[in-house]
Amino acid sequence: MRYTFAVIAFIGLCVLGAPLGAAADSLEQQVAFTVNPAFDAKERDTLLASLRKITDQLYFYVEDEWWGLLTTAERQRALSNLDELALRFENEIYPGLTSRFGPEERPGIDNDLRITILIHRMKGGLEGGYVNRADFYTKFESPKSNEREMLYLGAQEISSPLAKSYLAHELTHVLYFSQKKAQRELQGDTWFEEGLAEVASTLLGYDNPGENSYSALRLEQFVRDPQNPLAEWQNLLADYGVAHVFFQYVKDQYGPEFLAELMHSHQTGIAAFNDVLAKRQRTETFHDIFTNWSIAVFLNDCSYGTQYCFSNPNFKNLRVVPRTNFLSPFGESQLTVSLQTKNWAGNWHRISGGKGELQIVFDGNPGVRFVVPYLIQGQNNGYSLGFFDLSSEQLGTLRVPEFGDKHTALVILPSIQQQTSGFENSPSSFFSWTVSTTSENDVTNTDQASLLQQIAQLQAQVQALQEELRLLRGGGENQTACSFNENLSYGTRNQNGVKCLQEFLSRQGLDVYPEGLVTGNFLSLTREAVIRFQEKHATDILAPYGLNKGTGLVGQTTRKKINELLQSQDIILTISQGGV
Repeated sequence: MRYTFAVIAFIGLCVLGAPLGAAADSLEQQVAFTVNPAFDAKERDTLLASLRKITDQLYFYVEDEWWGLLTTAERQRALSNLDELALRFENEIYPGLTSRFGPEERPGIDNDLRITILIHRMKGGLEGGYVNRADFYTKFESPKSNEREMLYLGAQEISSPLAKSYLAHELTHVLYFSQKKAQRELQGDTWFEEGLAEVASTLLGYDNPGENSYSALRLEQFVRDPQNPLAEWQNLLADYGVAHVFFQYVKDQYGPEFLAELMHSHQTGIAAFNDVLAKRQRTETFHDIFTNWSIAVFLNDCSYGTQYCFSNPNFKNLRVVPRTNFLSPFGESQLTVSLQTKNWAGNWHRISGGKGELQIVFDGNPGVRFVVPYLIQGQNNGYSLGFFDLSSEQLGTLRVPEFGDKHTALVILPSIQQQTSGFENSPSSFFSWTVSTTSENDVTNTDQASLLQQIAQLQAQVQALQEELRLLRGGGENQTACSFNENLSYGTRNQNGVKCLQEFLSRQGLDVYPEGLVTGNFLSLTREAVIRFQEKHATDILAPYGLNKGTGLVGQTTRKKINELLQSQDIILTISQGGV
């Protein structure tokens, strides 16, 4: 495409006799610029702007309509802000970033050594500014090009203390385009380019701890949605938050020079990480970096290893709060949780409560690759780290003895690490985990294989008896008798035990379960019905624990009351197998 344009341009110059150079812009010069309507406050695609300030390296163009709305005093303040930005740019931002990442194309497409900054009003919620890659091409190649090395800043941001950080971020995009010329046609690695731009402010020393800094802003955006996928870029604030925290971690672990090597690599995205690691003769890959990062944002404690913490003081208090799941402390309990996630998205889940031997079974979508670290918390609040040994079907089991005594909590951190490029609109994949606790006293000094065999025999006998009862009662071929021998709790899905519970509750009257749905999913309606049932029989269910309000957990006393009612009424509940 470049070659084609060169031929056309040469013919045009010969015919028109145009000069080979481009005249410099002059102060107060007015230009019609193309802008991005998705970012512009009035969703315009063109606007008029005039040149309000010229420096050795910059043209500052300002939107005419906005400028016309300012008072004389406001214009003076705006010009003063431009003076400050210009000094920062020429003395700190430009030399600091080009010395590390390399310069932009000089003199560039407009044959001018200066970079153009267009200041115009932008939509609220957008962060600072943007760069339009079309500007770096000719109008023959991209009709909406402004044919300049340029960037855009929000008019409302030039008076902000973060303006210099926004300017550094956007300049990095300009430099990235120049350094990655060979990869211009690659798609799906926006996260990588944005990540490099996210550390520019820190590299320049603008993110001082305790200040209202760029890092503080991004950290706040990260903790709001830490499970946002790193590599799928939708231009959300959460995208910037996770990219900022991840690339800050990379800078801490491998040094600022590593970022420059990523910029200069002939690869982009995950391939660039692996390329630079290989050139450094490191044994780890991007997979290892992401896994260690997911652990670091939870632990953030160098005593477990320098790979599990941040050295940047801005991040000393960063610790992701996991989703917490409680097991019943009374008797045996079980919980199943089903969720979905995307490639390179962090997930943090904490399990506490329960007593005895804990068993957790992880079940991931077999079509993708999961990595599942886990952390077991001891009585001293310290953690021990391990990894699930997953089969090719993404199944894995972990047992934790003395849970509730020696060990107080379990944290699992599953992530999909499958896709390596082309992340735009990548699909979600499901995973689930089932956790249960059993009394360890029952298995002490007992041969495990023998015990499992006995359990299997008993289960077979129970099934045979249930089948006989079903036939005696005239049950259909696809019916299963209900029993209430295990605890049930919110979040349990697609289990016959939940169907049995819902069938029972539906027979307790409209004041207990007016909806009467039998779905197999223990969600809000079922929990509310359980609470109403518990409070209806509070003397038998809640009073033994000193409670007067229902919990929604189908535990020991709730199951006992259900079984008593079924026995006294001589009812055998059955449910249809399969379906919902």
